Amino acid sequence: MEQQESGLHVRNVSKSFGSVEVLKKLELSVHQSEFISIVGRSGCGKSTFLRLLAGLDQPTTGEIILNDKQMQGINPEVRVMFQESRLLPWLTVVENVAIGLNNNRALTQPERTKQATEMIEKVGLKGRENEWPHVLSGGQKQRVSLARALISRPQLLLLDEPLGALDAFTRLEMHQLILSLWEEQKFTAFLVTHDVSEAISLADRVLLLESGNVALDQKIILKRPRERDDRLVSELEKEVIDRVMKVHS
Repeated sequence: MEQQESGLHVRNVSKSFGSVEVLKKLELSVHQSEFISIVGRSGCGKSTFLRLLAGLDQPTTGEIILNDKQMQGINPEVRVMFQESRLLPWLTVVENVAIGLNNNRALTQPERTKQATEMIEKVGLKGRENEWPHVLSGGQKQRVSLARALISRPQLLLLDEPLGALDAFTRLEMHQLILSLWEEQKFTAFLVTHDVSEAISLADRVLLLESGNVALDQKIILKRPRERDDRLVSELEKEVIDRVMKVHS
């Protein structure tokens, strides 16, 4: 058997719902710790692909391999951050974050609280541990959601348009926070976004999904941080948008 390189490997993955084939023999290899952005028109298969990576759905054909192990069902090494924070309103901030440790039954309650408190400080919410979700702003709720996703130090983080409902300044702050934690923890990241500029600002590679397959796999070799008004960033953004719109320069 051919030895796989560690990382994520998508092999001949298709996904059908009845007679509708949403993903078509998808092939993709991603190195450990790569940051991947996924863009494309509505209905191109972005969310379906993310659900397969999360183990929430199973491929109709093919396999997904994470660090030499075939993924089947929910994987504790994978965490998802959604557009909505999905915090439990009857739990405090620290209790919500500690949910991310539920798979580690060896931890005592004081240990869970200590780790959750440390993670809350990392996302910039020190002092808010005992507050209820309803008093937090949208950006603060997403910081709690990010802390909950990363407290278990997953191998793979899936970001399903988590910044779509935030204002421009809060989004930029979240960009910086996500990148700083990605650089610290070295997880592999997949970000689904409709914002091409956001995709280019954050990612090592931008994938364009079209008709259920990868129509463009654009490496981004620019140094971070990347300013939106940078000429090279603007040129890459135009190239990807033109491809999405099928306008060729």
